Amino acid sequence: MLELIFLSPLLAFLAGALIARFAVRRRPFAAHDWAIIVALAVSAFILPLAAGVWIPDFVGTTRTLASATSSSGYSFRVTQVWNYCDFYTSSLYITAPDGSVSNPYLDGDDSKSWSVPIAIDEQNRVATVTLSGGRAKTFQW
Repeated sequence: MLELIFLSPLLAFLAGALIARFAVRRRPFAAHDWAIIVALAVSAFILPLAAGVWIPDFVGTTRTLASATSSSGYSFRVTQVWNYCDFYTSSLYITAPDGSVSNPYLDGDDSKSWSVPIAIDEQNRVATVTLSGGRAKTFQW
C-alpha cells in the first residue's frame, strides 16, 4: 500500500515530466530540473522510512527475528513480514519433534523489529516472546 502512496505518484510525475519535456517541448532537462527529479526520487524512499517501513520489505521478505530449540526437540521461530497495508505481522512457528508445525499469531500491527527475545520454560511447556514496546506474548505447546 505504501508503495502505491509514495512511489506511484512519483513515477506518474516523472513520466509526465519526461513526456512534456522531450516530446512536447523537445528540450533536455536543465541542471535544476535534474536536481528536482533526484530530490523527488530520494523523498519517495525517505517517506516510507519516516512512516516506519523498511524499504527492502516492499518486496515481501520474511525475516526471522528469533529462534530457539528446547531439549525435548521443539523448535521455535519468530518471523516478521510487512503486510502491505498496516505495518508488520509477527508470527511464532512452533515445530514439534514429529515435524508438525503450529503457527500462533503474535501481532498483525507490529512495528519493525530486528530481533526479539524468546524465553522457553520447558517445565511448564511455555514459550514467551517479547515484542516491541515490551509486550509479552505467552504460548503453551
